[in-house]
Amino acid sequence: MTRFEAPGEPFDLALIGLNTFMHLLTIRNQMSCLECIHRHLRPGGALIIDLANPHAVLRDTQQGVAQHRFTKPGPGEPNTVVTLWSATMFSVAKQLAHTTLLFDEVDNHGGGFHRTVADIVLRLTYRFELEHLLSRTGFTVRTLYGDYASSPYEDDSERLICACTALA
Repeated sequence: MTRFEAPGEPFDLALIGLNTFMHLLTIRNQMSCLECIHRHLRPGGALIIDLANPHAVLRDTQQGVAQHRFTKPGPGEPNTVVTLWSATMFSVAKQLAHTTLLFDEVDNHGGGFHRTVADIVLRLTYRFELEHLLSRTGFTVRTLYGDYASSPYEDDSERLICACTALA
């Protein structure tokens, strides 16, 4: 994400979806990513960044408490049920969320059980911080949305979706 080369003509659109930008844990990496995308967009090209709203993340997550996220049938296995649990610890001063994901798979017929554990770290990026990063890397913000239905961005929005334009 921070350095790539795409051959051919510049693009009209770039999309950083579903919290992907949150995996960039430093401002330097965030800026490198945005600078690289800017090099690959034509002037006037669009960039869409889709982030979790940090206000909602902090509001909806109980620090250090395992929370049930979903239980559903396993992919391609009608007799298997998958449950996701997560526990998150925040470093507010560093704007980092350290999350442990527990994926439990249970075979309803054979009684088998398998647990997969994944640890991830995500950086919480706030609205004006994002706007500043975009401005420093050659973008201008067109609009902000708070969800996938294009509602305005507010404190209680679930998402921080930023639509911006690459400047020449």
